[in-house]
Amino acid sequence: MLDDVHDSLPTNQNDTNTYTLGNIGHHNIVIACLPSYGITNAATVAKDMVRSFVSISFGLMVGIGGGIPLKVDMRLGDVVVSKEVIQYDFGKTTGHGHFQRTATLNKPPQILLTAVNKLQADHRSNSSKMPSILADMLQRHPKMTAFKYPNSLQDRLFHSTYEHAQPSESCQGCDESQLVDRPVRSTNPEVHFGVIASGNRVIKHGKTRDKLAQELDALCIEMEAAGLMDSLPCLVVRGICDYADSHKNKQWQEYSAATAAAYAKELLSVISIENTDQMYKASVERESKERREKLMSLLRFKEIHRRRTGVEPADEETCQWLLKDPKYQHWLDPKKYIEHHGFLYIKGIPGAGKTTIMKFAYSHAERTMKDATIISFFFDASGEKLERSIEGMYRSLLWELLWKVPELQDVLDHSDLIPLSYSHGATWTTQRLRDLFEKAVVNLGQQHLFCFVDALDECDREEDKNILRDFQTLGKTARTKNFSFYTCFSSRHYPLINIKQGNELILEHHPGHIQDLNTYIYSNLEFDEYHREKADDLRTKIHIRANGVFLWVKLVVQILNKEFAGASPPQLWAARLQEIPAELSQLFGGILKRDKEAPKRLLLLIEWILYAKRPLRWEELYFALISGLHPDCLAKWEPQRLSIAEMKRFILNSSKGLAEITRPGIRTVQFIHESVRGFLKDKGLQDLRRELEVETENLESVCHDQLRKCCQVYLDFSIKNRVDKALNKIQESKNFPFLEYATSYILHHADSAGKPTQHSFLEDFPLKDWIALNNLFQTVDTHWHEETARLLYILAENNLTNLMASALCIDPRIDMEGKQYKYSLFAALANGHRDAVKVLLQQKMTITQADDISEKLKYGCGFVARKGVIPLEWAIRKGHRQLANLLVTSEDTIPNTTDQNGQTLLSWAAESGDQRATIFFLAAESIDPHAKDFKGRTPLLWAAKNGHEVIVKLLLAIRGIDPHAKDFKGRTPLLWAAAGGHEAVITLLLETEAIEPNLKDSFGYGPMLLATEGGHIGSVALLLAARGIEPDLRASNGQTSLSLAAEKGYTYIVKQLLATNGVNPNSKDSLGWTPLSWAVKGGHVAAVKKLLAAKDIDINAKNGNFRTPLFTAVIQGSTAIDRLFEACGSIIMVAESDGRTPLSKAVHCGPAAFMKLFRNAKTGINTEDCGGQKRQPHGSMRLQPDLQNDNKPSMHKTTDCSRVGVVQVLLEHDADILAKDRTGDTPLSWAEKNGHRGVVQLLEAWQKIREA
Repeated sequence: MLDDVHDSLPTNQNDTNTYTLGNIGHHNIVIACLPSYGITNAATVAKDMVRSFVSISFGLMVGIGGGIPLKVDMRLGDVVVSKEVIQYDFGKTTGHGHFQRTATLNKPPQILLTAVNKLQADHRSNSSKMPSILADMLQRHPKMTAFKYPNSLQDRLFHSTYEHAQPSESCQGCDESQLVDRPVRSTNPEVHFGVIASGNRVIKHGKTRDKLAQELDALCIEMEAAGLMDSLPCLVVRGICDYADSHKNKQWQEYSAATAAAYAKELLSVISIENTDQMYKASVERESKERREKLMSLLRFKEIHRRRTGVEPADEETCQWLLKDPKYQHWLDPKKYIEHHGFLYIKGIPGAGKTTIMKFAYSHAERTMKDATIISFFFDASGEKLERSIEGMYRSLLWELLWKVPELQDVLDHSDLIPLSYSHGATWTTQRLRDLFEKAVVNLGQQHLFCFVDALDECDREEDKNILRDFQTLGKTARTKNFSFYTCFSSRHYPLINIKQGNELILEHHPGHIQDLNTYIYSNLEFDEYHREKADDLRTKIHIRANGVFLWVKLVVQILNKEFAGASPPQLWAARLQEIPAELSQLFGGILKRDKEAPKRLLLLIEWILYAKRPLRWEELYFALISGLHPDCLAKWEPQRLSIAEMKRFILNSSKGLAEITRPGIRTVQFIHESVRGFLKDKGLQDLRRELEVETENLESVCHDQLRKCCQVYLDFSIKNRVDKALNKIQESKNFPFLEYATSYILHHADSAGKPTQHSFLEDFPLKDWIALNNLFQTVDTHWHEETARLLYILAENNLTNLMASALCIDPRIDMEGKQYKYSLFAALANGHRDAVKVLLQQKMTITQADDISEKLKYGCGFVARKGVIPLEWAIRKGHRQLANLLVTSEDTIPNTTDQNGQTLLSWAAESGDQRATIFFLAAESIDPHAKDFKGRTPLLWAAKNGHEVIVKLLLAIRGIDPHAKDFKGRTPLLWAAAGGHEAVITLLLETEAIEPNLKDSFGYGPMLLATEGGHIGSVALLLAARGIEPDLRASNGQTSLSLAAEKGYTYIVKQLLATNGVNPNSKDSLGWTPLSWAVKGGHVAAVKKLLAAKDIDINAKNGNFRTPLFTAVIQGSTAIDRLFEACGSIIMVAESDGRTPLSKAVHCGPAAFMKLFRNAKTGINTEDCGGQKRQPHGSMRLQPDLQNDNKPSMHKTTDCSRVGVVQVLLEHDADILAKDRTGDTPLSWAEKNGHRGVVQLLEAWQKIREA
């Protein structure tokens, strides 16, 4: 249907589609063919297509479908156009077993619906162009005879209650009395508009078909559209090839496909390119908006500002000094920007109050700088990965900047920066995020941007230097590009980091900070009026010993206030202060040891805060502690029995003052300062455990095992005590506050605990219940698991390598199935878990070997595996030989396992040319080397098709192997080898005893024809030398190898074939075309020369249109005209069936063709053709390509401009100006009728000259 076919273009690297490109009118077209039936396949093809061709305006889903002739007079070959698509098999079963459809699909784009309505209106007054489009297709592609209206077949519709009676597809034995009586109708296709029902099932049942029609008001049933509507805005066009009943067969499929395509072509003719451009622009804008929204949601993460919002604001009277500080004011002064490039670095010792001062600065800027954009990120070493990583910082800053300045979101349109993965969303890397952030900042223009980043020391030590360098560079760029970018960092002291340009502020020595310490002490140290002097003395001593550490002051004030509350005499206050260590770490240690109340509760609380996967909310932590300390006391949480205040008091009392509950809205429990975490990890926790006489070796592993036990206890308790088994996330979270964490992270803690203790845990793990709970708490459906999912798959998907090793000791099979990726190996690869892949591969290999293999595999978004493929097939097809060899020797490998295409392991190995795998499978006892897949292809056929010589040799050596086995196309191994030009394989097969070299496929093509079609000179030579070969064998369309070679312009093959003297150079195909006709039509001059030199060549042979080769050459404007004229000379005047000679036709076709023949012709120019015309009148008109056989002269068909030059030449050679045709018209009258003024003036001038 394409007017022109275009060259191929590069596609997305993960796109597995094959495309044909071209145009219909002004519309550029990209065509993709589905690999097989099904909604999923359609969705996959569509998604890949729009990734590779981002400028697609709309789609047309063109193909065949089953008709529902219930409400309209529908015939085979008619076309159904979708007004709506309904997925009939997607929904839920409700009460009383009623099936409720729930799928809602996008409707076709408005531009297509408008075009459909216009074409529908046009068809009311004018005939459809579909018949002429089909006729044009057949004229341009004569070999497509299968797509003509099948006159030999009957369009028969049986009553829906009558089932097909025969085992074969033919209905010859069916009861004709059951035929629906329908009126006689034109065979031209008609178009119907309505609902198309789409689903995953083939419908071959009349009653079911009619039921769908009644329920959905559908006109057609098919199997792909539902997968397409939400991926690509499209209109569905289906040619009706059967009636979706038991009488269904494939005989009408080609014609019905052609009628659907013809309608699509006619539809495009009424869509203007301007409308398409407008739609494309609107589509681009819509897609850009949707893409931006999606990427913005992917940038943002759950706890993006948890740390900043969780920090208590500074006391009202503190931090105000910062606003008056000369360095801070210098930083804010735009006139001084050149001196510091917008960079301010606040440093301080641990506990000095850096985070508090940063939150104050950020909040003040937000409140007062209304014309500026303020963004921030506060690192949190106790938070989840993104809260403490460079990736998280850039994601947070970028998201906040784009959210506050939406016009900057166009940076997200750079597809080279943000490749979208359809299974995992965006693929973020630190460098990509850096680039995006820089682009966004540079695009700010005249706007001011202030960026506050706290606790830089809590990120990776190798990255902090890079951050400072990048931000300083960006500050310099801002100066040169005239925008303002201000950055304020805070961290502990880094002696190795030097700031080349920028302001630096040391917190603990700053007079304003020291004054804040005094203010806090005076405001919070509690005493009565009778001891004012002693209190003032105590304040001074606290201030001196504090050394600028705000946290130390805060803790000391709490301790002393407790002393005061206990009625400690004033004489002991100074002594008590002196007992308190000046170092924070010693102070923390003293707090842990100062009382012995509930030490195990303190220990477990510390372990939870230290090693939890994420910060726990206070209610989660309460039940986590109870699970570990008092499991017998566990119960559903009922707030009326256990108040929030009681739970909070329990947690804070247990922490000895080292933990706090963050502000409302966040409610997580954390250490009062990050230095507490550092102290405990350094030696504090080990000292505490030693004092409690519990294990101190492998500390982190032991702690994780303790947390795993808490999760396990609570999980078991929750499973046993759930009254309502119908899971509800909100209710479960209320009843069992710790359940979500326990479910989500029990496996994490078990894995972190290490291998030795986990065998019994895995053996008793309640997998089925865990899957149900996990699915309940997952927010992304790709993280859900089927009830039958295997534990190893889940572990591999989450990279839990220690547990994987334990699980493999229990069950060594690595082909455990799950949901999204089905196999454990695929899950590990797709999620980028190289460590998990290594564990899986180490089952059969040494660590070194496994490392070598794992390094060569693609991970993350680069991983692609076709649906239904198993790991061994994937490894073989991807060429991962080492991995394939590993998997092939697995005890789990079942030799005759088949994939969704019916291919066995041996078939995959043969197709891919994997020699070792082939040998291994052939040695298996139960292997079937003759097994055919769903396409009818054997391993030998696959090996021959892909040219794998060694594999073919191995398979041919098997006793009983059939070298003539045919696939669904009727092709044998030799036929496929010939088609591919695989000479070594052809030689092997020809040497096989009793090989038949002339077997044909379903299209009548033998090995010689297929080798010729591919232009494989060497293969043709091998076949010509074979014993018993028939070089002149015909295909179903009557073409021979010589005819095909001439058509393709394969001159050397033409020469090879003619040299055998076993081919007929004048053989005609079913259209009456000879090899010479084909060569001339294609303009293949060299091939024409070879054929003209052939013995007994008939240069006057006429094709099915009664045209000689020379006549064809004139039509084509071929460069072979001169060569033909030399050979045929005077025969140029031989008339065709319509009375036209080649010279006459040359006049019609234009000056160039006419002059080329006329220069050499030695004949009278006034000769009549059978239409009664003298040839010279043709110069005043243009012949239409398609002439009707109505006995009228060809001149009556002319409509176009004159050929003044041609007429001039004819007149110079004494053409008869007054000659009349059978209608009595002269050249002058014809020129006047057709408005050719130039010719009229020329003829009148010559007539006057001759009369004179």
